[in-house]
Amino acid sequence: MKKIANILLVAGAATCLLNACAEEEFTDRYLNPAKVTSTSVDQLFTGELEKANEILRIGYGRFMYHDQAVGKLAQAWGVALGSLYEGGMYQTSIWDWHIGVVTQYRVLKKEYEAAGDESLKAYELCGRAVMYHVMLQALDEFGKLPFSEVGLYPATGEMVYAHLDDTKTLYELIIDDLGAINNELPTAGAIATMSDWLNDGDMSKWRKYVNSLRLRAAIRVSGAEDYTNPDNSLKSKGEQVIKEILGDAGKHPVVTGVDDEIKVTPKGSGNGWWSSITGMDNYDQHSARNTAAHARIQRLDLNGDSLYNDADDDPRLPLLYDTVHGGSKSGKFVGINTRDEAGDVSAGITGEKGIKQYSFVNERSFRDNRRINSYVITPSEIAFYKAEAILRFSVAGDAKEEFVRGVRESVKMYAKINAESDAADPSAYRSPKVDMSYWTDDKINEFAEKLWNSDPSNKLKLVYEQLWLHCGIFNATECWNTLRRTGYPNDLYFPYVTGANVNVLLQRFIVPTSEVQRNKNMPDEDNRGAYTPGKSWWEVIFWARDLTNSSLYAGEVKTS
Repeated sequence: MKKIANILLVAGAATCLLNACAEEEFTDRYLNPAKVTSTSVDQLFTGELEKANEILRIGYGRFMYHDQAVGKLAQAWGVALGSLYEGGMYQTSIWDWHIGVVTQYRVLKKEYEAAGDESLKAYELCGRAVMYHVMLQALDEFGKLPFSEVGLYPATGEMVYAHLDDTKTLYELIIDDLGAINNELPTAGAIATMSDWLNDGDMSKWRKYVNSLRLRAAIRVSGAEDYTNPDNSLKSKGEQVIKEILGDAGKHPVVTGVDDEIKVTPKGSGNGWWSSITGMDNYDQHSARNTAAHARIQRLDLNGDSLYNDADDDPRLPLLYDTVHGGSKSGKFVGINTRDEAGDVSAGITGEKGIKQYSFVNERSFRDNRRINSYVITPSEIAFYKAEAILRFSVAGDAKEEFVRGVRESVKMYAKINAESDAADPSAYRSPKVDMSYWTDDKINEFAEKLWNSDPSNKLKLVYEQLWLHCGIFNATECWNTLRRTGYPNDLYFPYVTGANVNVLLQRFIVPTSEVQRNKNMPDEDNRGAYTPGKSWWEVIFWARDLTNSSLYAGEVKTS
């Protein structure tokens, strides 16, 4: 118990950094010996995992707020049209998660260097990798971050208000240093199982985690085949690193299947810490949250009849979504269509006799399911990256085989979630377990091959859309990244929202107002009016395409 208390005390103290806390807060919370006891490298490592908790473990707050705020920008989630571009309180929360993790890592590194014990090297290396994981996601969402001056006070005693670092420099740092971490890990020793709730001390999985993250970052900066932003000077570096990783599996192992996927597995019972997204309160029948988007239903309901049939539709349709529970659309799969009138969407959300006329995400899979895993890096994501790399960069391999593997592993992952759910028996607001007896591996492969053959002229489109589909529930940020990077799905419609604070599709998040208020070196980007270069929601990140430019995005984004 004392060890756990020490971990949490130090983790809590290290949350603060100078651009977020006054000096007296550090004196009170970090240096007060009555509040912080002695610690160690292994404890600080576990504390860093705790700081990265919201990224590594999909809890209620992230699932209900952050991921849906991000996901609706890629139409991975349905939403009332009047709030299509409003993120709510969790939209900018990853900024603070990044700050907390960097600060915790700096304290860990200080303790490791002071210990002078090379047998602890693995803790420092893996702690650095976790820091880059959170940092990459924050960088993808904001397009700019402070880093080099973050968290210095508790680590070095320096009193510094952090500045923004150069964006491309940060992406390059992540890619290069993850490569260095991979090279050092084989001789770095081990991490104690009890200190590591992410990979349980399995160092082979830590290497796959590191290389898979590096592949994700390299894919990001590589842009997309049919579009090169003139400002993307890292495109060739991304291609080089992709070829390096996928060209030598021995030196650069990545996630390949369910046995080595990176996930957080529930280790307890009841409604404790390890329960992921329990307590949805019947998803509130009058709320737009947890609602399906038409764009996703459209790609799963392949014959377009709003029903599910094994022989005709994507097997993930009933695994991901429930049918409408009652009213005139009862028994149908219905998602919010952004082309509908806002009043009609609002009426559908209000529903008929209290029953919303849109589909929820499957409630057995994603409500009160204490056995649900938090999927951090899945074999499907990596398989789709491999298929893209084969098609774009002539990396050795079979693009069709990787595509089929990606679809198959996605189906099996969501089927496993549903089958192993410990949710109570079906009720008016919860479906029974989905019968997957039809879907043998051969049938899933046959279905995936049918998808692969559906568009002989544009295989990359098929890969990008399947990546977008797969990541929608557990990694909404990757859905948004895929849309901005590749322009797929290429038929989405984003209306202009009148009377809202943000009227048109965001291309990134701005520096949070709270950060501007507490740090004099942060730019005030709270620009909700006309576009202002370098200060607006609509500033395009260097690896992305301008979705409002009809020559760069085939879908439709209304800007007035």
